[in-house]
Amino acid sequence: MRRLAIALNLVVFLVFANWLVDEQNETIATGRRVLLPIWTSSGMALGVGQYVSLSYDIQPRLREVLGMDARGEGQVVLSVDADRVGTFARLHDIETLAPDEVVIRYRIRWGRAETVRVAAEQWFVEEGQAGEVQKARFAEVALTEDGRALLVGLRRADFSPIGSIR
Repeated sequence: MRRLAIALNLVVFLVFANWLVDEQNETIATGRRVLLPIWTSSGMALGVGQYVSLSYDIQPRLREVLGMDARGEGQVVLSVDADRVGTFARLHDIETLAPDEVVIRYRIRWGRAETVRVAAEQWFVEEGQAGEVQKARFAEVALTEDGRALLVGLRRADFSPIGSIR
């Protein structure tokens, strides 16, 4: 009986993990690609390797609009230009989006608006490549229609990719 329980738990875990991977691959393949302006700072995680911390230009504006007492999560409308660069337009209500607009979800961590999160905030890099990644000025994200963002790569100010883009 114990072996059966272990086997069932393993099957459930593997099915769930496979579903998550498939969902992310679907987002990478079909999500709308938008470039979010960023600034970076390097860091190290013991036992993990080098990473670069990413801060998105829309975060300060979002904190300003939400106020410091904001809680929970929501969606922001981004205006996307011809270069695919997304900038803060407004908070999303139920209005219809223009063709050059997309939504991105935000989540307030730890119940304080100073910790607004819109996408992945760390990018792990190969040993010795952090200097090149420091040149990143845009994070490329794949967005689902409901605003989920998946970080797929980094780009320089001239929009050229740094490393491989997923």
